Amino acid sequence: MKDSKNMTIAVLCVSACILVTALILGHISTKPALAETSVRGGNYIMCTGALGKATELIYVIDISKQKLNVYAADVQHNNLVPIDQVNLKVAFKAR
Repeated sequence: MKDSKNMTIAVLCVSACILVTALILGHISTKPALAETSVRGGNYIMCTGALGKATELIYVIDISKQKLNVYAADVQHNNLVPIDQVNLKVAFKAR
């Protein structure tokens, strides 16, 4: 019984170290996104931005669905690549 407790504690410690390392590396490598101009038309608000020097982003807010969609501009293939979607109801709910 003592060996199984020690094994469980060892596995939990290793898992905690891996998670802390991932959290620290993720926080260090995060680059800020910079928004520039915005345009509103109908139920949509669109804003351009950049993530670093190489990645151009387009933020689209769908007001009726209350969602934020983020797209990266793929200049080589002349299209938009979906990056992320955020439910604004959940993101800005009252706490």
